[in-house]
Amino acid sequence: MTYYEDNRDKMTAYSFWMTILIVIYHLSPHILELGVYPSNDNVVSLYRNFFELFGSIALNYFFAASAYKFFISKKTNKTKLFKRVKTLLIPYIIWNTLYISLYIIQYGTINLKDVILGYTLTPFDGPMWYILVLYIFMVLLCRLFNQANNKVFKIMIIISSVSAAIFHLFVIKNIIDFPYSFWIKRTYRMLPPFLTGMLLAKSKNSIFSKTRLTWVVSMLVILMCIILSTIIGDGAITILLMYICSFLMWIICPNFKLKYKSLMKKDMFSIYAIHEGIIIITVAMIYKLQLVFEGVIDVFIFLLLETMFIFVIGLVINFILKNNRTLDILLTGGRNERYN
Repeated sequence: MTYYEDNRDKMTAYSFWMTILIVIYHLSPHILELGVYPSNDNVVSLYRNFFELFGSIALNYFFAASAYKFFISKKTNKTKLFKRVKTLLIPYIIWNTLYISLYIIQYGTINLKDVILGYTLTPFDGPMWYILVLYIFMVLLCRLFNQANNKVFKIMIIISSVSAAIFHLFVIKNIIDFPYSFWIKRTYRMLPPFLTGMLLAKSKNSIFSKTRLTWVVSMLVILMCIILSTIIGDGAITILLMYICSFLMWIICPNFKLKYKSLMKKDMFSIYAIHEGIIIITVAMIYKLQLVFEGVIDVFIFLLLETMFIFVIGLVINFILKNNRTLDILLTGGRNERYN
């Protein structure tokens, strides 16, 4: 059994929960804004900062895990890149085409510039931006894999992490401001996790020994990263803390096996693809109905219910796609085929 097969279920479980984190990350700002709170704004700001961390943790994982799965494979780079055309680029194009079509239906028209940007820098299905970036990373960095475990490569990860955090700070503070600086900022921010995934694939995850002391210390560091980032809010330090947090969360978790029919084995790509659209529609309906959430408890209850609602719709779509191979290839890159 290969190392990848040993931790396949671990990665499957992580993908399940990280997709849930992404849904909550995108949903929470809208719902927090609709809440009425008896306490001061500082408490609400801490809630907002906390949920913001979900996006960083999940995206760090997705880029690191995708790099790991790409480079751990013994197939040629050409073969792997061709396969990703089916699993990444085709769904990317189809989902954006669907969202652009809905935009035209709603507004009656669209200009050429928005169409071009909708397939590149600013996809209409917003969360899908990472798919194009991921493929670009794979194409540009695949030849570096043989050097992925040397000292220079490790230094490059550290330098890119620090520079990405600083660049992020400069952009959000408008110190650096040029067309599509936001796209470059979030793309560059994903480079360190991708490089880390390459490192893990090359080193077979043997970064350090997993003793009880290592586990305890790592858990304390993860907790401190989350607490400090929640207090500090968005910025360079938080980006660096989330790199550390995401890395340790992966390292300290042992490999395990999921049951054959485990819910966590359900593919989450459909949920990832549709959740932004459902959130937009739901929030619009809430505003139209003039609903208000009284306090934090109401906000958390609605977050839970809406997340479950999106999850159920995703499962229904997966059930439909499992019985239609062509649609499954177009919308998920054939991800549901392995469950048939």
